[in-house]
Amino acid sequence: MGISIVSPDGKDCETIFEKLSFNGTSSVVKCKPLTGRMHQIRVHLQYLGYPIINDPIYNHEHVFGPLKGKNGEIGKSRDQLLEDLLKAHSLQKWLIEDGLLSQDFESKTPIIDDQKTKYHLML
Repeated sequence: MGISIVSPDGKDCETIFEKLSFNGTSSVVKCKPLTGRMHQIRVHLQYLGYPIINDPIYNHEHVFGPLKGKNGEIGKSRDQLLEDLLKAHSLQKWLIEDGLLSQDFESKTPIIDDQKTKYHLML
């Protein structure tokens, strides 16, 4: 299990965003990642305050707080973030029920992948 967040200590990554349409509630956005970091588009949109509507991880208020991670504001430690994510999604239960959980899953430490960001926003 891993999760990515924007961090000044992270690895460089860059995404170009272009808003194609807006219906008063949501937008269609063209996303062009110039690098290939884990969950890059999802993380960048969340950090900008526009998480993907049906994203079960990066658009989750309980996990990321009332701002849902906008500008990196999560209001908790990384350890607490990962713990809340695991609780919110009951991943262990889901994986066990689907027969996908290996014996050593619980001994593995979840990771956070840090990203530095550079955006070219075309709105």
